[in-house]
Amino acid sequence: MDRTHHNKYSYDRNIQALYATFSTKVNNFGLQLGLRGEYTDTETKSLGYGETEATAIPYKDDYFSLFPSLFLSYSLPKNHEIQVNYTRRISRPRGWQLNPFMNMTDSLNISFGNPYLSPEYSNSFELNYIKTWEKHTLSVSTYYRNTDDVIQRIRYREGDVMKSTSANITQSSSAGAEIVAKNKLLKFLDFTTTLNFYYNELEGFSYLPAGADTPVTGERDDNFSWTGKIIANAMLPYAISLQATGSYNSKQIIAQGHREASYRLDLGARKFFFDRKINLSISVQDILNSRSWHSITSGNGFKQDSDSWRKGGVFRFTLSYNFGNMKASKQKQQRPSEEMNMMEEEF
Repeated sequence: MDRTHHNKYSYDRNIQALYATFSTKVNNFGLQLGLRGEYTDTETKSLGYGETEATAIPYKDDYFSLFPSLFLSYSLPKNHEIQVNYTRRISRPRGWQLNPFMNMTDSLNISFGNPYLSPEYSNSFELNYIKTWEKHTLSVSTYYRNTDDVIQRIRYREGDVMKSTSANITQSSSAGAEIVAKNKLLKFLDFTTTLNFYYNELEGFSYLPAGADTPVTGERDDNFSWTGKIIANAMLPYAISLQATGSYNSKQIIAQGHREASYRLDLGARKFFFDRKINLSISVQDILNSRSWHSITSGNGFKQDSDSWRKGGVFRFTLSYNFGNMKASKQKQQRPSEEMNMMEEEF
């Protein structure tokens, strides 16, 4: 056994949350206030060769966060509506980002996680306009978001060895516009199209990884990007639903460089049984085998052009049973794009 490649990673996270909301409507004006409190307790252990749960030193982290929200709406004649929203959000590091085990499969390219990562916190401000017709809905939104403690992958050179890890290194801000159109073209077929155009900015940073001789630095960077997604839903006889999702992401900035554009196509089907109490879903992700990351980064003494990808599609079968009164309402049955989100998975 190669002891340098042996690792057992234990990751336990508990989240307790309490939230309260208040809503009211006066004539055409609507108000909703919300406040959510979350306590998060995390413990991780990375076991090398010969280590046990009893001998490994755990890393523990716990924190309490508050997330206020505000939603204002005003209804205009002929199914027009204007909304103003504020929300505070959290994005926690993933388990693999926290694992400090050094992957030395390639001795010249070593990667490892960072157990000291903190969550990202974002503030989002939105102005939305919504117009509804009998079979169509149009939503146009403008927004501004800022994020603290942004988690980014950083790379640095030590002699002839390239190392990479994750760190909370910078702040980001973005401003843009999003257009969402929902169109029911036939009795059994509808489309949801989303276009997002935004300007993104990453602040400069200086970060010294553990054991490194010199800090990793990055200059302020910005760019204009856009994303697009189309979801097609077909409601067939015998309670069968079909869904196809295509998405595209343009070139995006990252710490020390940028990531090239990417695209993907997913397919899925769902069948309901016994008055919608039991449903079976089957999905195929990335049927074009295009799910890849092409990144170009540079730093002190290096320039790296890297590709990583997941070969082949991912098949998923899900069987679920709904207890109690879980029938979808009439509104939900008319909006299968919300009900049948079978294939969404981030990179």
